[in-house]
Amino acid sequence: MDTARPLRPPFLLTDAAALLGLVAVSLAVAQSALVRADPGLIGVAVTVDLTLTAALLHAWLGIRRGGLPGWTVVPVIGLGATASRLILPAEAALPDDVALLAMAAVELLVLGLVIFRITVLVRGFRAARRAGRSRLDAVEAAMRAVAPFAPGLARYVRIEAGLWTYALLGWWLPTDDKDAALVVTHHKKPQWMALVGVFVFLSLVEASLVHLWLHRAGHDVAGVVVGLLHLYGFAWLLGDAQALRRRPSRVLADAQGTRLQLRVGLRTEAWIEANNIAHVETGRFERPADDGARAALLGPANLRLRFVAPVSVTGLGGAREVNSLDLQVDDVEALTAALAAGGDRA
Repeated sequence: MDTARPLRPPFLLTDAAALLGLVAVSLAVAQSALVRADPGLIGVAVTVDLTLTAALLHAWLGIRRGGLPGWTVVPVIGLGATASRLILPAEAALPDDVALLAMAAVELLVLGLVIFRITVLVRGFRAARRAGRSRLDAVEAAMRAVAPFAPGLARYVRIEAGLWTYALLGWWLPTDDKDAALVVTHHKKPQWMALVGVFVFLSLVEASLVHLWLHRAGHDVAGVVVGLLHLYGFAWLLGDAQALRRRPSRVLADAQGTRLQLRVGLRTEAWIEANNIAHVETGRFERPADDGARAALLGPANLRLRFVAPVSVTGLGGAREVNSLDLQVDDVEALTAALAAGGDRA
C-alpha cells in the first residue's frame, strides 16, 4: 500500500498563492494593449504560463515541497488550459487545431512514459498474475510500478482497460462463476440494460445532428472532436453494461469460509467475509449511513450490510474503509440466506 507523505501547509499556501498570482498576471496581460499589438504571441504566452509554468510551479511547491501526490499536476494543467480559453479575447485564443495538437502531445508524453518503462510494466503485470491476481488487478499493479507517484492514474488505466475490453470483447469473454455458491446480479431489477439502449439511441441521434450542424457552420475540427467524444461515450456505456452482465458478484464457500466477492461491474469492488457481517437489513435505503458507502445503479438500495470490522471498498475514485455498505441486488432473499449460512451474526 502506498504511504502518503505528510502535508506541509506553508508550502501548500505558497503554491496556491503562486498559482493565483500567475492567473492574475495572465488576466492583466490579456486585458492590456499588448493583445492588440500581437494577439497570437500573447495568446501562446498566456496559455504556456497557465499550463506549463503553472505545472512546474505546482510540481516544485505543491508536490515536492508540500507533499501533494504527483497526479495533482494533471488538474492544474487542465484548469490552466480552461482558464486561458476564458480570459483570452477571441483574436488571441489558440485555434482548435492547436489545442488538439496540445492534447495529442500530452497523450504522447503518457505513451512515452509507458514505452520508456515497458520492462517495468511487463514485469509488474507478470508478477501480479503469478500471485493469482486477475488481469485487471494486474494492469493496475503494473501501472503502479510504472508511476508509483500517481496511484490515481493506475486506477484510471485499470478502469479504462476494463471498459474497452468489455466493450470490444464482452460478448465472448468467459465468466468465472462456475465455482460460486451463488451468483449475485445487480442490473436486472433496475432495468439497466433497457436504459442503456435508450441512452445509446439518444446519443447517436444527438451526435448526428450536432455533427451536421458543425459541418454546415464550417467547424470541421470541432465536428471531429464532438464525434470522437460521442464514440468514447458509446464505448463507455457499452463496456459498463457488459461488465455488469459478465462480471457479477459471487458468494464463495470453501475451506477459508464464506465470503462475498462484490463486483458491481467495474464501479465497485470489495471482499466481504460472512463472519465479519454484524447485521443485515432489508428495505429501501435512499442514502448510505454516515460511516458507510453505497453501490446502487439506479434508485434506492435494498440491502444494507453492517460490519464488525471496517471493510475496504474500492470505487471509481479509489478505496476507502467503511463500516456499512448499501447494495442494490436482484435477489435479496438468496443473498441474505447465503450470507446467513456462512457466518455467525450478532
